Amino acid sequence: MSSTTLHQIHIIKQDAKAGIVTKKGLSLLRLVHNLIREHGKYRHGTYYLDVHALPIHDKRLLLSHFESPEWYEYACESANHTESLFEESADYIQKFVNDECYEVYIEDMEEMRSYR
Repeated sequence: MSSTTLHQIHIIKQDAKAGIVTKKGLSLLRLVHNLIREHGKYRHGTYYLDVHALPIHDKRLLLSHFESPEWYEYACESANHTESLFEESADYIQKFVNDECYEVYIEDMEEMRSYR
C-alpha cells in the first residue's frame, strides 16, 4: 500500500470524524460496515472481523479502495495475486476494520431499540 493511499485513507477518516462525507470515504465505510455485519462475530460487547478469513471476492472489494487501478487489476488476475497483495496490506486493513467494529455495533443496537 502506497503512502499516498495511506494519506488518502487518513483524510477520509478525519473527514468522517468531522462529519464531512466524501463519496470515496462513504463508499469505503459502507463496504466495511457491510462486511462487519455480514462476516463479523459478536465478542465482548462489540463485533470482531478477521479480515484474513474473508472470501476472495470481499478481499478484492477492499483492495479496490486501497490499491491503485494497476495493482487492483493485478490482484484480479488470480486468487494467489489477490492473497499476496492483500497480505501486504492486511495489518492496516485489519486496524481500519477494528476501528469501525464498535461503531457498527452501536448503530445496530440503536436500530434494535428503535424497533421496540
